[in-house]
Amino acid sequence: MIRTYFICMVGLFFSIYCQAQSHIKRPTNEQITYTGKIVDSETGEALPFSQINHIYKLSNRDSMIIRNIVADKDGKFEFHSPRVMDNRIEIICLGYKILTRILSEAGNKDRVNPIITQTKKRPEIYNHLDLGILKLIPDVQQLEEVEVKVRLELFKREGDTLLVFPKNIKQLEGDALIDLIKRHPSFRVDEQGNIYVDGKKIERAMLNNKHIFGEDVKTMVHSIMAKEAGLIKVYDEIDETSEILKGKEFARKRKIMNVITFKDFNKFKGGDIYLEGGTYADKNMKGKQQTMHDVNGKIGQYATNFRISAESNSKNIAFPQKKEEIGAGINSELSSTDLLKSFKTGYNYSKDEQEQTSLTQQFYFPTSYFESQIIDNNAQHQQNRNTHKFALDGKYIKKSIYSFRARYSGVIENSAIQTRSVSNINKDEQPFSYLQQTKTSNDRNYNHDIHLQYTPSFNKFGSFDFQAHGIFSKISKESIRMDTSRSGEISDKHIFNISENQPNSNIKFNLTYNISRNGLLLSYMPSIHYVQSNQLHWGTNCLSGSIDSVITYDNIQRNLKISNRIQGSILSQKFTFGIHIYHKAYTLQLEEKFPQSLKTEKKINSWDGGIYFHLLHKEFRSSFEISDSPFPINYLSTRLRDDNPMNLSTGNPNLKMGKSYTFSCDFQIRDIIQLNFRYKVTTNSILSSRRYFETNTILPEYGDYEALAGAVLITPINANNYNSFDISAMSYSKRGAILVRGELNHTFENPEVDLLGKIVRSYTHRTNSNLSLLSNFSHTFRLDITNQISCNYSKIKAEELQKNNWINNRLICKANLELFYRMMINADYTHNYSYNSQTRKTNNSQTLNTSINYRIFSDRRGLLSINAYNLLNTKSSLTTTSTDLYIQNAYRPENSTLITISFRYKFGVEQ
Repeated sequence: MIRTYFICMVGLFFSIYCQAQSHIKRPTNEQITYTGKIVDSETGEALPFSQINHIYKLSNRDSMIIRNIVADKDGKFEFHSPRVMDNRIEIICLGYKILTRILSEAGNKDRVNPIITQTKKRPEIYNHLDLGILKLIPDVQQLEEVEVKVRLELFKREGDTLLVFPKNIKQLEGDALIDLIKRHPSFRVDEQGNIYVDGKKIERAMLNNKHIFGEDVKTMVHSIMAKEAGLIKVYDEIDETSEILKGKEFARKRKIMNVITFKDFNKFKGGDIYLEGGTYADKNMKGKQQTMHDVNGKIGQYATNFRISAESNSKNIAFPQKKEEIGAGINSELSSTDLLKSFKTGYNYSKDEQEQTSLTQQFYFPTSYFESQIIDNNAQHQQNRNTHKFALDGKYIKKSIYSFRARYSGVIENSAIQTRSVSNINKDEQPFSYLQQTKTSNDRNYNHDIHLQYTPSFNKFGSFDFQAHGIFSKISKESIRMDTSRSGEISDKHIFNISENQPNSNIKFNLTYNISRNGLLLSYMPSIHYVQSNQLHWGTNCLSGSIDSVITYDNIQRNLKISNRIQGSILSQKFTFGIHIYHKAYTLQLEEKFPQSLKTEKKINSWDGGIYFHLLHKEFRSSFEISDSPFPINYLSTRLRDDNPMNLSTGNPNLKMGKSYTFSCDFQIRDIIQLNFRYKVTTNSILSSRRYFETNTILPEYGDYEALAGAVLITPINANNYNSFDISAMSYSKRGAILVRGELNHTFENPEVDLLGKIVRSYTHRTNSNLSLLSNFSHTFRLDITNQISCNYSKIKAEELQKNNWINNRLICKANLELFYRMMINADYTHNYSYNSQTRKTNNSQTLNTSINYRIFSDRRGLLSINAYNLLNTKSSLTTTSTDLYIQNAYRPENSTLITISFRYKFGVEQ
């Protein structure tokens, strides 16, 4: 079976290769070239991208050979066949009966050259046979038969090219291309809308081999209708700047998505309007019905050399927190047809208001000073924010000679914030203290990001790449804070005028020199990276006029890193081998001016290295790397931060920089099984060491500071070395429109942890598995099932062995049923189960979402839907978390049941 699939994939790749008219190989005398055109028997219209199964048997083989060919956008096809007697094709197209046509050498007998026959020479058979017009008969019911379902394939892989057949994926007419991509197992779409294939982000969009959408992949997949896509090709393309720097054989490759449509677009003019409104089942605090609404739209004009788009949105959410936001933006791009020269500009404005309420309880463990301590925290937060974003981006590339790119982005943000928090502390079930804090502030933030890149080529003398990147930001804040406290019979009130000013500079210069000769690449990469962060937080008590030493601090952090990296690579037709050496010199400085003048400085030198090996044809990769783990400069501070007396923290000026030694390898077996292994040794790892005070304790090393009973002092320290390894496997089985995919991952690590002030070794095993079934049972019904299992086992070898086990299981079922060619019913069911042995708590929750979608226009571009979210509403929950110091309970409202009605309309397509 694997052998048959391999031959099918080779056949499909060969046919597409021929259609591209690149390096066409002429058939030999032992082969016949067949051509033809596939049309609808009733309308005579061409049926593009129909699937042709070429089935034949060779005399020296017992099994049948099946090759797959795909017709072009005009329904035409061409393929070569050996001269055999048992030879036929099956033509399959969604919504039509299968057409079988017998092909044999006997079919060519009437095409023998008569002149050759008269001379009694060996008869010569013409090498080309045109099958003419092949008419398919519509038959919707035929598609539901088993033999047709097996033949419909979701995708194929030909080398580094992924071929996706959209017509074989369940879709509702009027769906955008992004809806189809989200359902396909080969793609992953993150929360920002970026699309990934094989772990690599798709960076460029093409429509019928044209850059109509340029590098705006998100706009293309949201604008193109799913039913207009006949074939999706995802492949690697060499980055032009990387080619100038490293040469073609070593250049970086980026992922390209090329969508072949039934229409040939030279321009695309389109827009999108979306309206949604609904109500929640829960009432708000005043007993009123909670609502939400969402209105947004986008319109754009796209062509191979000019693109412009405008968009706006308005959204109001009332649960679980109140939030209102509006926004508008305009973006344009002028470019060459091959995108080697381009200029982009954009402006976006947004405004949002949000209001949030939270309730938290903390139960501290008993001490010799008190039996119990309970803290109730009730916080309210309101914020109004306005944001302006500017962007400029210019690029000029002259192939194989030089490239230049400059870009700028700026952000101006203004916000008004109001917070109110109330904290009650009870000791031994008696009121101990009460603290109410109210704060009103106005913020103004600036951020400027500038990037320059110049890459010239000097032919045999190599290439340079110079980059300069600078980020300059400033945060300014003016606020008034009022603290009201009560402890026993004593009441106190403070009013603070707080001023904050935080200018930051982040400047980086990189230079890369490459020279390549006969498969050998040598690189030298020096760089300078300087970061300076100023923090001035000044609090004045308005009642007394004095400076508050708890909330006031003034410091400057400076980090300077100078590095040099040397790298060499060898590339042949069979393997790639590389090695790199990396030296870094760090200078870390921290200058604290208040409440006392302190200065901390540390210099660190580190050497990193690595070696990697890639066997090209066997898909085997192996590498070994040494790298350091720099820590933040504030880890070196000797100042005791006591803004929260119950959770104190300080730095450690004697910290050592950690290193890690990593060995990894991965390989692929027959394109259906992928294995990965990683082993890592970490030295001088940093952990947070905690000192827990059972009674009030004087700390002489911090100016005789008195730590309260129940307080914690956290200090970073270097732990001993530890090991970790990770092994994972992935496999899939595909048969027609049904695909089963499985993933398994296991991780082990044994770092040191702090347990009540004692450093002990911990051992952790984590196992994750994922099994999914993707299926198109018919043209009207689709079912996807995914089950995810996560297990964790950990133990700590202390005086008393501590163990903790937890397991999470997540089952997701999605079903789609299409009715009457205009209506689709969707159901999405999720079941979550979890158990934690430490808290002995079991969580068993279920969620059910449903929707009914109806196309209200004949062209099916308008969609009206009724949606119900979280029908199995669990209302709210009290989530418990615990550490070795305290137990925390937090009130967390779950998503309420929400009923909405939405309308979406896509318009304006220019051919």
